[in-house]
Amino acid sequence: MAKVLFTWEFGGGLGHLRRFLPIAEELYQAGHQITIAAPSTGLVKDEFTRLREQGLKYQLIQGLTLRPPSNPDIRKIPTHSFADVLRLFGYYNSPRLIRYIGKWRELCERVDPDLIVSDFSPSVALAVRDRVKRIVVGNGYTIPPGGNLLPPIRPWTKTLQPYSRANEGEALTAINRVAQKYKDPAIDYFGDIFSGHHTFVCSIKEFDPYGDHRPTENLFPFNIDIPDAGGPIKDRTGADIVVYLPGRHTQMQEILTAISNGGRSCEAYISNRKEQTADWAGKNITLHDRPLDLKAKLPTAKLVIHHAGLGTALAGALAGTPQYLFSQNLEHFITAHGLITFGCGERLTRVQDAVVDDIEQMIETLIGDEKYTNAAAETATILGQRAKEDSLGKIVAATLAALQ
Repeated sequence: MAKVLFTWEFGGGLGHLRRFLPIAEELYQAGHQITIAAPSTGLVKDEFTRLREQGLKYQLIQGLTLRPPSNPDIRKIPTHSFADVLRLFGYYNSPRLIRYIGKWRELCERVDPDLIVSDFSPSVALAVRDRVKRIVVGNGYTIPPGGNLLPPIRPWTKTLQPYSRANEGEALTAINRVAQKYKDPAIDYFGDIFSGHHTFVCSIKEFDPYGDHRPTENLFPFNIDIPDAGGPIKDRTGADIVVYLPGRHTQMQEILTAISNGGRSCEAYISNRKEQTADWAGKNITLHDRPLDLKAKLPTAKLVIHHAGLGTALAGALAGTPQYLFSQNLEHFITAHGLITFGCGERLTRVQDAVVDDIEQMIETLIGDEKYTNAAAETATILGQRAKEDSLGKIVAATLAALQ
């Protein structure tokens, strides 16, 4: 029996964990011991309760993370490369980074894993280097390619400004001071710390910010429930609109008001929704307290409105359902950008300029214009072919081989 440590360092949602769990279950069933180090054990508490009810005896421990700055003005600082992003977390401050990596070394020594499966965990790479084999499994955004200078994180940008290159150089200097402190070999490129001995990018190329820069093919995401393609939009009999949004979304009132004014039937899940949300929702909107079964709902809907999370965008595309996207962070803007290339949806490019009448009009356009409905059906056919590959099997095979 081998000990396998799963960990992610950055990211406040459950996407990393849900990508890990199918891999962890395969390894657990093969007789291996599973430990998951989460940046917040509170975040995953309910998920672990469910796992234990299923008889899966994983160990959950508190991992480590660098907290993002609390100053809201930090969003005004441009981030065009991953070095720009991690600078905001202090990945240029050598003394602080040395102390932080020291804590990661202590955690890994305590767990003493035979293998690490990680995502968005550059500090784990710095802590263990080649002393422990690492499998990296991520969604593209979290895995900038190594072996060269960082490409722009925004796929519509071709070159980086000098300040981004300066940030990259400063970050590389800091991590090599860590290497020097712990008598490890120097690292050639900053992007190298995001990859492992085996690296699997689980995202379609269109959603991958580095899709044009990767030397290897992506794997189709395996951690979503893949819906069947629905029939023609005009013949669908489910709720006209499915809404899937975070409660903190700044355009929530405008979106729900536009749907209410239009009168189309709608089913909505809004996580951690505010009290006034119900006041904005007309009688045609059913607010659900639990996440919707998108595999069942999307093939019967005429439109899905969401914030361009990768899983929802992909599920909507596979269902052949037009999409209206209200992105609010860079990762979601990148996903929205990729989805638009299929022609099956639109995004609000400036969320602060949302106007109720414009949103209502676009909803009707996306549902009624054959340009979008035909493109949605074609997208479902294209991606349905890619979804047939056994991505999970490839990853599990590589993971078991690494344990030999």
